[in-house]
Amino acid sequence: MAEIDREIMSHAITGHNDIAHALGNIRNLHGLWYTIIQNTYSRKLWIDYDVDITEEYDKEKLAKDVLDEIDAFAGKIVKKHAVITHGGTHILLAAANNGTAFSKEFNPETLLKYLQSSFDDKTKEIIINRNGMIPLPGTMQGGFPVHFIC
Repeated sequence: MAEIDREIMSHAITGHNDIAHALGNIRNLHGLWYTIIQNTYSRKLWIDYDVDITEEYDKEKLAKDVLDEIDAFAGKIVKKHAVITHGGTHILLAAANNGTAFSKEFNPETLLKYLQSSFDDKTKEIIINRNGMIPLPGTMQGGFPVHFIC
């Protein structure tokens, strides 16, 4: 809101009367607010690997295979979960409790590359979801019941 106010005041002071952009932002204030909530956090407790699968693979089996592959690559990571969604799965690794497991050789980016190469034929893409938003287990997503597996 301060940025919008600054833009309006800047236009008023300079005599520039075109404030359409600022007014558009005011009309979309709720959208800006949702974006800020989604992208703002003080600390990240979970690392989210978003795995979109191809149609011919079973989501739950692939999620379990990914969890097993993480154990094989990284050793036993204690806190990890999979959230099965309409388009695939979100693999969640606890960042705080696994902090000692991460190193220069093994970190979220190296694990991402490993998973991408290991599951390239079964997935559309695997990315680290940085916005902190995942479908909520117990809800429906596109007619599909979102749920946990551990």
